[in-house]
Amino acid sequence: MPNTKASDFIHKLHQSQIKLTRQRKLIVEKMVLFKIPFGAEDLYLNGLKKSGLDLATIYRTLNLFAENNWISRIDLNDGYSRYVMKPASSHLHTLLCKACHRIEHLSGCFVEKQQEELRKKGFTSLSHKVEFVGLCPDCNQQERTAL
Repeated sequence: MPNTKASDFIHKLHQSQIKLTRQRKLIVEKMVLFKIPFGAEDLYLNGLKKSGLDLATIYRTLNLFAENNWISRIDLNDGYSRYVMKPASSHLHTLLCKACHRIEHLSGCFVEKQQEELRKKGFTSLSHKVEFVGLCPDCNQQERTAL
């Protein structure tokens, strides 16, 4: 049985009329399995290398998906580009652990009121992304015990 998340993502590709190549399908099938932010190297080392894909193809595909707003780029300020699958809602609010990279999607949107104010001022095509970065309870406890 195919992965539902992968099927949904592939459906987005069909709707956008972006060609579904064998390489893109393999990348989608691998990236939907990640529960934490992933990078091109993570996908490559976790099965795509064996499939014959090169890193350049994976980087280009991830950039294409991010440009189409299907995945979101996460910045941990370490020079390494990571991505997460976007939730069903139109934008992403996340809480990210800087140690273990656990990610939680936050519900609700507390920025919507400000965004509406900007629309009233004539701004269009607005979007936003909110990221909170800190230590999750498990990593926080480990840090305390290490002291």
